[in-house]
Amino acid sequence: MNPGFVYFDLDDTLLDHRSAERAALKDVTDYVWTEADGERVAEIQRRYHERNLELWHAYAAGEIGRAELRHLRFAHIVEYYDLPHSWSELDTFYMQRYGHYWREVVGAREAFETIARRLPVGVITNGFADTQREKLQRFPFIERRSRAVVISEEVGFLKPDPRLFLHAERAAGVVGGEILYVGDSFRSDVLGALNAGWKAAWFTPADSTEELPDDVFAFSAWDELVGALCGTPDVV
Repeated sequence: MNPGFVYFDLDDTLLDHRSAERAALKDVTDYVWTEADGERVAEIQRRYHERNLELWHAYAAGEIGRAELRHLRFAHIVEYYDLPHSWSELDTFYMQRYGHYWREVVGAREAFETIARRLPVGVITNGFADTQREKLQRFPFIERRSRAVVISEEVGFLKPDPRLFLHAERAAGVVGGEILYVGDSFRSDVLGALNAGWKAAWFTPADSTEELPDDVFAFSAWDELVGALCGTPDVV
């Protein structure tokens, strides 16, 4: 690979969103039921994740707005369990706990810093702008190194919409075919990048069985990406 610019996804690529989500939902469950058992915690996490994924797809398609998404992702839990809590109470509590658990993905910072010393880099992320901006403030090395930061809500389109990638291409000042996009989502990141005429590097578990196009670089450890872009991964 020899890109002229490298964009990175934020959640579950540079920052560990999934672990923060799971931990915050456990806190929500304990808040509602007081030290809930493991089965109830797993059930709430599953119900929330499935519903939230559906809602984000609807949000990306323009079928619902931000306020409706935040309402519906907890309203169905309140209704299903007939809870004496409002959806807004649970949503507020969840967001507070979610922020408490933000962490870097292991090895991501070192890889990002190493690549940024060799190539211009940036970030493209779906999500609500205030939340994503708060993450960038919490982990300032990301924005400090980035030539461009593109947040879907600020642009008006979500990955994998090619219009978001076109906006990011202009922000980078590099032709699309010279851009490599690094992310964990096959649909949003890999296919989104390829459909925009970019290259893609997929951060995925080693046991993934997804059949990849020839021009996608799949890696499960950050030193693999660093080695491919920078040669010997001397700091990862």
